Amino acid sequence: LVPVSKRAQDMGLFTLNEVGTFVWERLDGERALAEIAEDLTAAFEVDEARAREDLLEFVGQLSEAGCAREVAS
Repeated sequence: LVPVSKRAQDMGLFTLNEVGTFVWERLDGERALAEIAEDLTAAFEVDEARAREDLLEFVGQLSEAGCAREVAS
């Protein structure tokens, strides 16, 4: 992913591992983060609290870089 914000030159590139790709493919504006966290829990055998925590951190990084934004539900 290439950030498109004003600070793109400061952010560099994001390379996604398997989990990052899994999340990115689900950030479609239709699914709630809670649903994505549940999917992570099932797919990667991680506990729900850890999945939520890691998901929020990752989405925050994407948002900061201009690669994702919050949509109203």
